[in-house]
Amino acid sequence: MRRLTILFLLLTILLTACAEQPRLRVSKGHMTITPYEQFLGATTWQQHGWLAADGLPITGRWEEHADNLPTLHYRPDLRVIIQDDLIVDSVTISVYNAEKPNKGLLSAKLSDLDDLPEGSYYVCITVYFLGEYIEAGNGHEKTGLQYAFILQK
Repeated sequence: MRRLTILFLLLTILLTACAEQPRLRVSKGHMTITPYEQFLGATTWQQHGWLAADGLPITGRWEEHADNLPTLHYRPDLRVIIQDDLIVDSVTISVYNAEKPNKGLLSAKLSDLDDLPEGSYYVCITVYFLGEYIEAGNGHEKTGLQYAFILQK
């Protein structure tokens, strides 16, 4: 029964994500892309307590996803746009050299990208969104997603 509940939770999250407009986009000037989205994990309240579901992070598995990653050419006006009606718990940006993808270069702010030398980079933006507050559980439901794209500099 518990496996069916977890499967239902994952299916609900995936179907909801597909039906909505993109939660996160990256833009530079007049060009906007929707990065590749990877489910990272979620917690939801069930009748008897919290239920957690984990996905596989994209980091460390770049080659598997390379064909799905959109490419964006760097400009200093690069910005991340998160859908207005979402409550963000945390955001982390990680950068990986495409030639050595298993070794992260830095956890970054967008302004740190200015200092990168020319080359190709995998960029991963990890976002945790807060859902409904559950009084009985004394916390929010939460969904973690990773957004990835290739940055050419």
